[in-house]
Amino acid sequence: MVLSRFWLLTFILHLTQSLLLLKRGLRDREIIDNERNNCTLQFTCKQQHDNYYEYLSACRKKDSNILYTNNGTKCDKGIQVALARFRNAVNETGWGILEVETFNGIDEITQAFAAGLLEGILTRQLITYHYRNTLERMCNGKEEYCNKLFAYLSKNLNWIKHTVKKKTEIDIYWKQYLKKEKIPGYATSFSSYPGSLTSLDDFILATSGLAIIETTINIFNRSLYNAIKPNGQLHCWIRSIIATKLANTAKQWMQIFARYNSGTYNNQWSIVDYKLFKPNEEIPTNNLLWVLEQAPYAFISTRGDLNPSNGTYEISEMGHRNSGSIDYKGTNYQLFKNLRFKAWSGPTYDPLPVFSWATTDIQVNHYGQPTIWQFKEIETEWETVLSK
Repeated sequence: MVLSRFWLLTFILHLTQSLLLLKRGLRDREIIDNERNNCTLQFTCKQQHDNYYEYLSACRKKDSNILYTNNGTKCDKGIQVALARFRNAVNETGWGILEVETFNGIDEITQAFAAGLLEGILTRQLITYHYRNTLERMCNGKEEYCNKLFAYLSKNLNWIKHTVKKKTEIDIYWKQYLKKEKIPGYATSFSSYPGSLTSLDDFILATSGLAIIETTINIFNRSLYNAIKPNGQLHCWIRSIIATKLANTAKQWMQIFARYNSGTYNNQWSIVDYKLFKPNEEIPTNNLLWVLEQAPYAFISTRGDLNPSNGTYEISEMGHRNSGSIDYKGTNYQLFKNLRFKAWSGPTYDPLPVFSWATTDIQVNHYGQPTIWQFKEIETEWETVLSK
């Protein structure tokens, strides 16, 4: 986790059983984008009015697959497929706030695509900054490695597509086929990054009653990576989405997440089931908290952010570097009822000095980020109404 990033607090409400894995890339749908004012297109006035929310609807023309966007919360004509609300408050609080809601009555693939369309339009400036800060130069001097990585990812994606077609009607893991009941995690709120489909922090609250967090464990036995294959494995971020959508208990989350393990991005996961917690009552002895250890007996004690910059270290990874102490997210019993949480954008301060790009010795891209990071805690207030 590096400092060259942006933060998004995201609320996703999806009223069908699809898993939002097809949020981008639907080729057989035609997109028509209506004219919008310059403020919406360029975000030129947005940065000066951080309290302003933008509302954008995705609409489908009747009797066709053509989607178009419409400013506001409704569609003038046609059928409303999705609604997004966005507030760019990075300079005010360190956070951007995004809510995406899709509506039933439309096929799930169109819903998923419409959600991605609205997110892409509203947050494209943050996506551009985030790309420049994290991915733009990732392969500079590492072309051979990146070629191998892209080949592996392409093979893995082809396996996923083949498996989806093969198992669509027999395995709920891949698609909820002709199911009328609502999946447990039909809505989620989480902290994330521009353009990401899942949290990656990871901090996730779901309508299933589950709160999901993790801490990453480094793998030093490199021989274990020989077991990574493009076929038969799903990456961590996909497995976490599916587990969060389908699981109704902490134990179920663990069992679903363990399927198709890729051995990449290994973590210690902690899952709390708020359905089992009752204020002022004895804490249940079973199933309130489950911990999944992808690297048993390993745990995090300190990271490089706690080490002095003028120190001498045998291993560079142990030294002073841009990792850790990024931000805080937390919830409680009352806030969780509406998937709300508190968030404090970092790097942290008090008693530490306030972080400033003007004084730090860290030299990385930080396009679009505030120079001084001295923010206060905020509490999310979602406008989306959760259906019961």
